[in-house]
Amino acid sequence: MIDWSIHEEWLENQVKQLPEWHRVIYATLCGERVLPAYEAYATNARDRNQAFSELASLQSALEFVWANIGMTTFDQMEAEGHLRTLEIIVEQKEEEPGPWSLWQTHAIDATYVVMNAVNTLLH
Repeated sequence: MIDWSIHEEWLENQVKQLPEWHRVIYATLCGERVLPAYEAYATNARDRNQAFSELASLQSALEFVWANIGMTTFDQMEAEGHLRTLEIIVEQKEEEPGPWSLWQTHAIDATYVVMNAVNTLLH
């Protein structure tokens, strides 16, 4: 059986060694990779309109990061606004009454991954 904790530690060390903008690119690619999970959630959500609106917020945050990779300055207020929006999405998802669908859990994870991309750009 694979000990993923060792792999996670190794990967974390590898990412920390990357130049700053490479870390931003990596985080953003991870965000792009999980968007289909949010789309699957939105397709199966109780309130599809709300879920697709949230998906658009995730996409907008990633577009913002892509547009600002390599820039020496960018609108930090806009980045923080994306983070606040994503935090609200997570809070709403976590407060929804059960039973949760499998997709809802993936939607929360996807939102955290996109938040990480924005945070990586900010720091």
